[in-house]
Amino acid sequence: MENNNQAINWRDRYIAWFSQNFGRQWYGKVIELATSEDERIADIGQFLLLLTEKLYELEVER
Repeated sequence: MENNNQAINWRDRYIAWFSQNFGRQWYGKVIELATSEDERIADIGQFLLLLTEKLYELEVER
């Protein structure tokens, strides 16, 4: 459960950072891209989501 809370806290910080720097529309756009019917566009969105996961792993290792 603690790892889940850490993930939620990190996700919240990540969303807050994007919200502050790029606006909430940008984060929503990542989700929109990842779920696109166009495979090329969905690949970009999936890459951004994977990048988020890798950044989380680095944050946890600190």
